[in-house]
Amino acid sequence: MGYGWRCRGGRPYACFFFFFGFAFDGTCWGGGWKERYQAGAILNLHPGRVQVTAKYTYRKEFRERTFRKKTTYSNGAVAEMNNNAEARPDIHLADIKVGYDLSPKDKLSFYGMYYHMGYDRYGKINNKQTAADGTLNTHIFRHRNNIQKQNAFALEGRWKHSFDQPGGTLDALFNYNNFNYDEENRYQNERVEDGKVVREDDLFINHSKHNYYASVIYQQPFSGDWVWKSGYTGRLKEETYDAAGHIKGTEGWIVEPSLSNEYMFRRQTHMIFTSLTKEWGYWQIEPGVQLEYQYQKMENTGTSRFRLYPRLSANYTPSSRNLFSFHYQQRAVRPVASWLSSYVDRSDATYIIQGNPELKDELIHAFEFSYTYADRNFRFIPALYYRNRSNRIMEVLYEEDAGSVWKKENMGNSNTFGGEVSAYWHPVSLFAWNFSLNVYRDEIDGRLLDYGVKKSLVCSDIKTTLRFFVTDRTELQLDGFYISDQLTPPRVK
Repeated sequence: MGYGWRCRGGRPYACFFFFFGFAFDGTCWGGGWKERYQAGAILNLHPGRVQVTAKYTYRKEFRERTFRKKTTYSNGAVAEMNNNAEARPDIHLADIKVGYDLSPKDKLSFYGMYYHMGYDRYGKINNKQTAADGTLNTHIFRHRNNIQKQNAFALEGRWKHSFDQPGGTLDALFNYNNFNYDEENRYQNERVEDGKVVREDDLFINHSKHNYYASVIYQQPFSGDWVWKSGYTGRLKEETYDAAGHIKGTEGWIVEPSLSNEYMFRRQTHMIFTSLTKEWGYWQIEPGVQLEYQYQKMENTGTSRFRLYPRLSANYTPSSRNLFSFHYQQRAVRPVASWLSSYVDRSDATYIIQGNPELKDELIHAFEFSYTYADRNFRFIPALYYRNRSNRIMEVLYEEDAGSVWKKENMGNSNTFGGEVSAYWHPVSLFAWNFSLNVYRDEIDGRLLDYGVKKSLVCSDIKTTLRFFVTDRTELQLDGFYISDQLTPPRVK
């Protein structure tokens, strides 16, 4: 059983979710509010050197969307848009893992996963436009029949070899995963005053992603408590997108160029990394560096770059219950293909988005200092952190004559200072409690988009989980969270 509310535009929101589930040997089932339920089965086999674990889960969900928006223009005109839609997705998830002990020093494992989700949804968008004097200009119901299907599968193989020298290992891994998304939309615009259909159109979308991942990691300890780790990681992404829209005219259905688009995106990333770990007394220090080469091609434009990412970790453990840690890492947020396409996606009238071919990678320098106290029934972790972002990527709302359009932009540099506290408490066998509180000062430099000033805001979020162990195989879990106002870019006229 669950209940929640949320508003767009940086407003606070809260959510509480209650789920009841039961598990037995080899099977499990559960149910929730709004006729949510799930059932599944688990198989474990261990014949000789082989270990097999197979799982299957079926879920029936409920998704409800409510959208309300009111826009006032400079001439005093007002546009209102309200939408309510419900969907009940069917979700099938199956996976299998097979492990094989080739020898005492060589272990093989294979993993496979299949996922399917599908649903039909109907929504009626209420569009009303009023002049400055209150006169009703237009009032249209836009009916949307929406069918969505998502399919994904993954295959993975891993080999781990242990050398004669204690601690020396070689890990090799290959993973392939595929994701395919099909969407069908049929629209009708109904004039409210007389019920006449004044427009019919459709939109068909097929989105496919192929991801390849490979890594080889070598680890070797040396005298003096030194450990050297080095390796290679490669990633390849191939993505295709095809959207075809049509409008019904007097002579039948014709292609509408503004609703149609296609692109091909390809990105390959090659990384070589190395690190050294040194232990002495209560201390452990690990400096490391990663050299990265990336090439990506969006439609007919290709770019390449080299980048160096340093990192550093230091741990101080004065006792078995106490740990002090410091971490520094540089990383990047890379734009996905849909962010880079110049196409305006109008498949959802309440959320029109446009890509930005000029979008750059967001670079992050992250520093964190934390303390951990842990015993068998209690864990307490306070932490302080600082993050500096270059070319920060955020979604900006542009108000245009044809409506509101969301677009990703690089918002210049920004700084985030914060503190986080998390705790886990398991005082008795029947009850456990998780809690986290995060308070931080966020900042956006909007001068890049001619806003003129920087914006900053103190934000917070709270999460908690209560777990009740009714029997050895029955658990009741209560989850809740609250998120305060979030810093968002101003609208651009």
